[in-house]
Amino acid sequence: MLIGSLVGGWASDRFGRRLCLLVGSAIMTILSFGTFFADCPSLLALLRFGVGFALASVMVCQYVYVIELVGPKARTMSGKVQDFFWDLGDILSFTCAYFIREWRMLILCVTLFFVPFFFFWRVFPDTARWLITQGRQDEARELLMKYGGKKKKLLDSDNATAMIESIYNEEMREQEKRTNGKNYTAFDLFRSPKLRKRTLILCFNWFVISLISFGIYLYITALAGNLYVNYLVMTLLSIPHLPISWFLMQRFGRRIPFFGYMFIAGILCLVIMGIPKTNAAIVAGLAIFGRSLTSCAFNNIYLISSEQFPTVVRNIGMGVGSMCARVGAILSPFIVMLAQLPGFSLTFPVSIFGVLAVLAAISSLWLPETLNTSLPQTIEEMERTKEHYGVPCSTLRSKKTVEYAFDENDDNVDFA
Repeated sequence: MLIGSLVGGWASDRFGRRLCLLVGSAIMTILSFGTFFADCPSLLALLRFGVGFALASVMVCQYVYVIELVGPKARTMSGKVQDFFWDLGDILSFTCAYFIREWRMLILCVTLFFVPFFFFWRVFPDTARWLITQGRQDEARELLMKYGGKKKKLLDSDNATAMIESIYNEEMREQEKRTNGKNYTAFDLFRSPKLRKRTLILCFNWFVISLISFGIYLYITALAGNLYVNYLVMTLLSIPHLPISWFLMQRFGRRIPFFGYMFIAGILCLVIMGIPKTNAAIVAGLAIFGRSLTSCAFNNIYLISSEQFPTVVRNIGMGVGSMCARVGAILSPFIVMLAQLPGFSLTFPVSIFGVLAVLAAISSLWLPETLNTSLPQTIEEMERTKEHYGVPCSTLRSKKTVEYAFDENDDNVDFA
């Protein structure tokens, strides 16, 4: 998944969201079915490596794909809808694992859920933003004319053409200044000040969230109570947070709710250190609740990251962030294993999670607010755009903050 995140992000920006989504899904499904027939550990490991590689690519690509299809006002909703189905998938996989204890049949069962996706492959178009960056303006215009209007109000053809020409010309001006051609790489994320700052902060948060999430997945096996019950409760707690998170992100923006999730999760982890070992049920409850908060933060980091990067490197940025998350997932078992050292207890790994969560929460405050703002198309556009760090509930609704708020009349023509 670490390698798939980076390669999948680059391929999606290079060859398109739709193609990478379909190809990655096909590879993942075929190899997952092949796992059912694996007859030796080496073949099983190779097939699971391929499944993880394709899965990471699909995860990164599909989120950016959906975000780029909708306007600014619908981005929060689209993100939360995706998160709901993610949690629903968690519950379904848990249910399958509870009733199917033989691993081959379990893999076969969960793979079958993905098959219906391929019957709708013709429904998914490429995003207009990506088409414009590739110089395919006619296709972008046709796509906008078909899907870009509101109810009972068609998109004006001349306005759409003028907007596409303006964005394309901006992209061409930036490419003329580059010496390495039009293909972007992960190194471009670190070549300009604002983008470099955003990349470093986001990568650190991706790393910490994954470290904590997968660490508590392992830690939960040592908690009091039944493993399946603990996991089910942990997953179910994430679902009520979705409408709450939706409201908070629409009212207070991206930064403040994300900071709250991470900070509270970190404090809960630190509080566990002071609880006596005899109160195992309390420790288990706090750990599960802290994991549910990091799950909400994990959901939000996808939306935040997709809005922080410009279109030309959006999938690359998401891929680099996801790669950092895989590093955290790799290190998490070793953090949990520290509890086995002489003189340490199960609370020691949780204290590490707590400190890192608090640091990640504080660092996220240095990210600019992106609620209801139009996504930048190019790196140059992002660098010259003024960054805002206010609380949207007190600034967004002010008529004086024209640059910060997005004009609702343009929502039917913005396709980011």
